[in-house]
Amino acid sequence: MLNPAYLAPEVLEGKPYAAVPADVWSAVVCAFVILNNKVPFTADNPERIREAQLRWEWDFNADVKKRLSLSARRVVARIMDPNPKDRPTVEKLLTSNWLKSRYHF
Repeated sequence: MLNPAYLAPEVLEGKPYAAVPADVWSAVVCAFVILNNKVPFTADNPERIREAQLRWEWDFNADVKKRLSLSARRVVARIMDPNPKDRPTVEKLLTSNWLKSRYHF
């Protein structure tokens, strides 16, 4: 079964599927889970998850926030933008300091 916590807000809203922005969103949710051992949005139904996404109601665990680089936190925050038009492209992400650095965390 698909977990709605990994779906981009526009997908939960039922808008036409645009693969790149939606999949970039899902990929950063996966990275968030790996870093935090939890999903960024939890609720008992997809509508509440979407509402939390639109209000930017997520944060890193305190210990993760302390050890994760500022550039890494910025990349995650930019991708978690609920507006797909404001999310960075894959090409832009590949030029980020976080992904260009030797140490990614």
